[in-house]
Amino acid sequence: MATTPTQVPQPPASSLAALESISKFAAALLFVVYACGFLITSLHTWSYGFVPINPFRPRILSAGTWFLLFAGTPVLLIMGWRKLVLLLFEKRDWLSLEQVIVGYCFVCFTLSLLSTFLFDYPPAAPVTQPNIWGWIIVGVVVILALALFLPRSAKSRPIQLFAGVAFVGWLLYSCVTSFYRLKHGQFGFGHLILWFFVLGMLTLGELNMSRTNPQRWAQTIWFGLFVLGGFAWFYYPHIKASWGGGRPVSVVICLAKDAPVSPGKQVQAILLDESDAGFYIVPAQEKKALFLPRNAVSLIYFSDKTSDSTLLHNSTP
Repeated sequence: MATTPTQVPQPPASSLAALESISKFAAALLFVVYACGFLITSLHTWSYGFVPINPFRPRILSAGTWFLLFAGTPVLLIMGWRKLVLLLFEKRDWLSLEQVIVGYCFVCFTLSLLSTFLFDYPPAAPVTQPNIWGWIIVGVVVILALALFLPRSAKSRPIQLFAGVAFVGWLLYSCVTSFYRLKHGQFGFGHLILWFFVLGMLTLGELNMSRTNPQRWAQTIWFGLFVLGGFAWFYYPHIKASWGGGRPVSVVICLAKDAPVSPGKQVQAILLDESDAGFYIVPAQEKKALFLPRNAVSLIYFSDKTSDSTLLHNSTP
């Protein structure tokens, strides 16, 4: 007696289409992460005078991931608030618009506070305890922000108008001074707030211009490259290396006796990158990278001075 073969149930066409869409989206996302990470790491190392030739470094994916997180978060927030902001702008409701700006400033502060543990702050920007004038400024800013949320009336209108102008003026002044310090190598918590706030405002302007002129895709690409370059130049170098960032690692390198430079000596440097062939370092008091073959290195101690290690401190180079 012949048996009829059992038919394996096939998944519905909708499920196959969904899986295909998910796989395409994952592939596209991976490509974007890799492309952004490759550009960021290349720009970062180029500032030291070299570009690694290995295109499959794990740091590339981590750099691209951090960029998408730090750039995508304010962009998504602004996309959600764009209609409200445009509506208030068209109605000339400046008070409500300033209230939205105050709310977004609070969001930027919260995002910066959540991400501060990812960053290393250079010794060139010493942390100082806030003095009495610092607390007074903070108190004035808080009062100005709260004054914007007073109930609207004829008496409160002049107060709210003054508070709005003063708050926006303080905001612009803080952005300019923070950017000036960032440009001159100082980096602190305020620069994280600067990133989220300025990127959000630039995104709002870009979305508004794209809405009125859908054909300006080339300008949008240049805007994205500008944001990527700013992240690679000012922010990625301060993300801790333990989190896949570009913060250089301080090391003490013991050179082999047959090393091409300073044979048998100890060299203080920062470790930028490594490959199967050797190490990219920047010696102390120098600004450009130096490549050391692996056979020229006998030992690497991950610290900025040999006195941290009893073994190295008591050894004779």
